[in-house]
Amino acid sequence: MSARTGRRRAALIDRGVFFLAAILGALSIIVLKELGLSQLVVTVVPVGIMVLYAWLVVSSWTRFRLRYDQAGDNCYYLGFVFTLVSLGLALYHFERASSSAADEIIQNFGIALATTIVGIALRVLLHQMREDPVDVEAISRS
Repeated sequence: MSARTGRRRAALIDRGVFFLAAILGALSIIVLKELGLSQLVVTVVPVGIMVLYAWLVVSSWTRFRLRYDQAGDNCYYLGFVFTLVSLGLALYHFERASSSAADEIIQNFGIALATTIVGIALRVLLHQMREDPVDVEAISRS
C-alpha cells in the first residue's frame, strides 16, 4: 500500500469516526428525549459521547489518533451539531405547544448549552496541549 493510499484510508477512518459520534449523539438526544427520560440522562449521554470521542482521538494507542488542534476542532463541531439538534427538537416541541411546553423548551436549551460548553472546553483543552512546530524547532536548535 502506498503512502498516499494510507493517508486516504486514515482520513476516511477519521471522518467515519467523527460522523459516527455525531450521528450517535444526535440520535441519543432525540430518542432519549422522546422516551421521556430525565433531563440529566438526556444531557449526560451526548456529553459522554463527546468526551469518549475526545479520548479516542487523542489516545496514543488507538488508530484514530489526530493532532490535538484537529481533535479540538472536531469536539467543538460535535458540540455545535448537538446544540443544533437540541434546538431543532425544542422548536419541534414548541410547535406542539401545551401547558408544559415552556419547561420542555427550556430543558432542550439546557442540553444545547451543555453540549456547547463541553465542546468549547474540549477544544480549548486540546488546543492547549498542541505543540507548536516553531517552539519544537526552537527547542531543537538550542
